[in-house]
Amino acid sequence: MCIFRPSRIKQNKLNIAAVCASMNLNATIYSGRYSVNKKPRNEIIEYLEGMVVELLKDFQNRNKCFSQKILFYHKGVSEG
Repeated sequence: MCIFRPSRIKQNKLNIAAVCASMNLNATIYSGRYSVNKKPRNEIIEYLEGMVVELLKDFQNRNKCFSQKILFYHKGVSEG
């Protein structure tokens, strides 16, 4: 997952968050989701739960089973 922030100069712009997930055992097929935070400069991913649920459903539909493991990597460092 990743969150993209506007520069310090553009303080009123919204952050964009993205999440991707592997869709097969070999980790060669991926699916992704993104969302735009509603509050400017908010460093919390506001729709993380919804994006993860959508990706889990996508995995289940493709593989006819549930994912056995979920591993989160968060890219980025807070400015504050």
